[in-house]
Amino acid sequence: MAFAQIIVGLSTLSLITAAIPAAAGPVVEGYLPSHRGLETTLATTGVAPYSEVALSFINPDTAGRFVNGDAMACMTDRFLTPLPTATVRNAIATVHAAHARAIGALAGALPPKCAGDWAQAISPANRARTVSALAALADAQGFDGLDVDIEADLLARLIKSGDYTPFVRDLARALHAHHKTLSGTTASYVDGTIPLDAITAFDRIEVMTYDDNVQGDEEASMSQFRSDLYLWLGRGVPRDKLMVGLPFYGRGYGTYSYAYTYRDLVAAFGPQTGDIIGKVCATCSYVTFNGPATITQKTALAVAKTGGVMVWEMSEDTPDGTLTHAMQAGLKAAPPPPPAPSTSGPPAGRVLNTPDARAWTIFGSKTYTLVPEGRGNIFEATIAKPTENTWDVGATLPVTGAIKAGDRIVFAVRARLKAADPDTQLDVPAVLEGVKSPYGEALNGTMVVTTQWQWLRVTGVVTADHPANTLNAALQIGGAAKVIDLGAAVIVDEGPAS
Repeated sequence: MAFAQIIVGLSTLSLITAAIPAAAGPVVEGYLPSHRGLETTLATTGVAPYSEVALSFINPDTAGRFVNGDAMACMTDRFLTPLPTATVRNAIATVHAAHARAIGALAGALPPKCAGDWAQAISPANRARTVSALAALADAQGFDGLDVDIEADLLARLIKSGDYTPFVRDLARALHAHHKTLSGTTASYVDGTIPLDAITAFDRIEVMTYDDNVQGDEEASMSQFRSDLYLWLGRGVPRDKLMVGLPFYGRGYGTYSYAYTYRDLVAAFGPQTGDIIGKVCATCSYVTFNGPATITQKTALAVAKTGGVMVWEMSEDTPDGTLTHAMQAGLKAAPPPPPAPSTSGPPAGRVLNTPDARAWTIFGSKTYTLVPEGRGNIFEATIAKPTENTWDVGATLPVTGAIKAGDRIVFAVRARLKAADPDTQLDVPAVLEGVKSPYGEALNGTMVVTTQWQWLRVTGVVTADHPANTLNAALQIGGAAKVIDLGAAVIVDEGPAS
């Protein structure tokens, strides 16, 4: 079928109801994947805790259609069969009966096999037809708004082609004309982040503060939650338009299965009070998740700092709603205090650089000053506007000592953020990299910078020899608007790792 026929199938659908206005208080949104069973999950889980339910995911089929006759073209049930449009309308009616808003979520991380190519659908030649079809779908089914959840490689491809931002701007205008909302879902990692020029198109930005870890990390740690929250505030998202995510699932490594719903996790291992089963390390077997206490703390922090929370996803909670109750408790709780600053000093060992703040060179920011301070000079760098990438603004200094393969290296920096909110926290990538192209990395990691002066460090074992003066130590301080103070840095060689 030609792409020009994209709207075929919508005309037979009836207009349902006017959009329900957004909640005045904190938004609590639950995602509900269609393959979990829309009607079954809504009946067993209930809508009451949520002010919004995002029915997920809507994709075009290979002909570019969102509706095909009396069925969704590519929104499937648990048997991967396209859902009848009546099933979707019934689910929306159930959500509305609970005085909640129904959102249609688009795309998703892993579109089903029936999905067509979003890059084709939103290309300049097809964008107007796709926008018109989506606006008509929202009207006909009775959605109160749509959510663009284009992720990962597809998102990076659409940003590179220049098609992402024009699409969401046009879709927002079309939905707003029908008194409906548009939200945008984003991650915070490289190639998973929506572009800065798209932010203003959305009524809300929903940040997936989860699924950004590898073996050796915790899944969706409290520290990541704080850093992602402040990253997006620093990228210019107004507080009341920012939402942050809560995972109702876990990740397993080593001898454990990789994916667990919280329901299955409790069934297998019993009720949980913490966030870890086993021990976290790069070679360990463990399961990592958010237990009830962490969900309560995250919700409380989100309510204090942002417009609300979103849950991935509703059906994954225990039958008695353990995490849902924890989330509800967080809506009324005081936010947790920030972590206490580290009291450790600089590392000991063979020093490979000049440990003086005056050794820093700042690039990419026109606003930086050398400021006298009680323990010596500090560099104060002001990034007045957010940048697309963290590496757009950096601080570097030379590594003057030689390093042998197999040595354990510590890159330590004394630093702080200057911010009106004392809870502010941001992740700063830290690397040792070559001074010449291709600028290969000898060491990399992340430093968590807060508003308190402290020594921060990244540690690792280098895998190659590096002669003197062939490496720079660098901090990537772009991304969010910020003022960051940098004291001395110390790069230490602790000798052979084993």
